[in-house]
Amino acid sequence: MKKRSEDVQGRCLDLLETLKKVKCQTRVQTLKELRRVVSAHESAKKTVVDNGGVSFISSLLGLFTSQSVGSEAIGILANLQLSSDSITNLLQPIKVSLMVYVLNEESTKTKINSVKLMQDK
Repeated sequence: MKKRSEDVQGRCLDLLETLKKVKCQTRVQTLKELRRVVSAHESAKKTVVDNGGVSFISSLLGLFTSQSVGSEAIGILANLQLSSDSITNLLQPIKVSLMVYVLNEESTKTKINSVKLMQDK
């Protein structure tokens, strides 16, 4: 298990599995770490996309999503190549509404990620 966590792809898989099990502040911390890894490594982006991470992270964006979870999820999605199905999923009114909310309320970096996500798609 330790060797798997040492490489980037293994770390991404571990973080995705952890995200499925945790809630609240632990989820936010895990999303932050996943965002850092995805931002820094091309192989991490591919690992997230290939292992269902896009649909899972997109599912975190909903009516009752906290601002911190939403901003981290948007930061991850903004760094990935999304399929047309993923883009269609992100165009649901609730998800667009959350992205607009984040644009109005969050830090400059998060605002840039939100705009990037909406522009590219």
